[in-house]
Amino acid sequence: MNSKRRIIAMQLHKGPARTRSTNNKDSKKERGMEKRLFFSLTLIVLALLLAVPSTSRAEIALMDGKLILSGFVKNTSYYRLNGYDREFSDGGSPGDNHDTHLDFSNFSTLLEILYTVKEDQQSAFRVFSSFRAWYQATQNYDDNNRRSLYNEDRHNYTHPQKIEDVIAEMYLDYSNGPWQVRAGKQIVIWGQLDMNRVADVVNPLDLRWGVPGVDTWEEVKRGLWLIRTFYQSQLPGNLLFELIFNPGDFKALRLPYEGTHWGPSFFKQRPDAFAPIRDRGYYSWMQEKWRDDEPGWALSNYEFGGRVQGFTYNIDWTLLYWNALSDGPTSVDVARALQHANLYFDVFNPLPKQPDYSVYKYKRLQTIGGTAQTFTTKLKDTVWRLEWFMEIGSPLVKGLNGNTNGLYDATRRNILGVAMQGSWYWTIPWWTQAVGKGQQLQTSFTYFNERVLNYDRDLCLADRFYKPGSPTMDSFTLFVMQQMFNATWTFTFLGNYYPHIGKWMAVPSFTYMFPDSGPFSGFRFDIGLKCYGGAKHKYASENGLSHAYDKLDSLILRLRYEF
Repeated sequence: MNSKRRIIAMQLHKGPARTRSTNNKDSKKERGMEKRLFFSLTLIVLALLLAVPSTSRAEIALMDGKLILSGFVKNTSYYRLNGYDREFSDGGSPGDNHDTHLDFSNFSTLLEILYTVKEDQQSAFRVFSSFRAWYQATQNYDDNNRRSLYNEDRHNYTHPQKIEDVIAEMYLDYSNGPWQVRAGKQIVIWGQLDMNRVADVVNPLDLRWGVPGVDTWEEVKRGLWLIRTFYQSQLPGNLLFELIFNPGDFKALRLPYEGTHWGPSFFKQRPDAFAPIRDRGYYSWMQEKWRDDEPGWALSNYEFGGRVQGFTYNIDWTLLYWNALSDGPTSVDVARALQHANLYFDVFNPLPKQPDYSVYKYKRLQTIGGTAQTFTTKLKDTVWRLEWFMEIGSPLVKGLNGNTNGLYDATRRNILGVAMQGSWYWTIPWWTQAVGKGQQLQTSFTYFNERVLNYDRDLCLADRFYKPGSPTMDSFTLFVMQQMFNATWTFTFLGNYYPHIGKWMAVPSFTYMFPDSGPFSGFRFDIGLKCYGGAKHKYASENGLSHAYDKLDSLILRLRYEF
């Protein structure tokens, strides 16, 4: 979270305060229409910037500070350093995915608005709104990519399709004494780990344009319409109670589209023999059915839960409970799934519309969990953080030897996950003063372990990074950050490793902050790499999700203006 978001967060939390120790090809006309929404919002943002002179990266304050604006405009591009055999060749094969290594270029903008309606010593009433838009430009210069994407997928991928896509958050925030109530579309953050979602269980993810480790958690979450209540008690431990109720706004996990940078390759999902009768791969066909089978707005799709936060014996802790539908199609009608697949692979007939019958199920489950954080000076000054969860009755499917190609049943299991993280600051002789200018090297190391109770080797767990035949998975995550030359430059590294399956990811990057006093005040430029490996084991090929990022090594280029 950048400094401007922190300022807004502080404003919104002026209610129940507490002391915490947490440190097919398109026409030119059609493509032009696709750009308008993004550029309209961008022009609004730029007009606001020009209307208020600023010499620093501070938020824009209007109406004597009652109205605060902040946000960003940025472009993120990835230049692929490798590719599948049939990619980047000569564009001659109808199955080729791309004709350029620059297979991702996304323009995006975010505008946050905080308006204080009323504020006095006893109460405060505020309105917070956050709007976002994007334009995925790859299709404008990569003809193969534009042709390979299924038409509906391409439109959804390129720019927002409805107002719900544009509204990231929008809620009323009222506080009075120890009470605080927020009502509206919100993004809830319950966990604080770098890569692992352990205690952060409320909002579903949207992985179509980015993933954790490369993008921030706030950028890959989908907002939900919620009623959220806080009560700051005077009980021992300074207990803060939080309750959340979702009246039925179900939103599902969104995975990357077939043929896009983060998604599976188009030509591997649709064999050439199907080319004359299939305008999409099987993954796109299956994803569409996922969306068709999703629950909609309905009271029966309610979600509820809450947290208790406290501070006891130098431990900042939370306990949580969450009752909700699974945000992905974690269960399936096996007979209907086979029937649905046969519709696609019947090469003697054209592909029909999606059938009316239901295939994929979004089952309800309960989650309990918590966090604990403390600071110790033993051995070395260290911040220790523990996060854990227990999914009670998590819906799963069975396949022969855990292979989704041999599905035969749906079931439920309890799943336990625990993560431990240590964070340290290091003073390095000469380096800290000469390069860091007094800023210490920051590091954190996280170990995460997850275990399925009452394990059966036919459980399909590849999408949770389990090795076939193993009831447990674990991962190691390393984060390193060093500010240099008075924070003009910042180096960061984030990497993780799954030892059971040998998968790893590494993302080193440098950020350059332009001087506050110059003409490029507010701009920053990121350059880095994202590298993946370890997905070539025999068992990895049994499930496409287990090696989805194989051969996505890329140069990261990001230019961002913040205000």
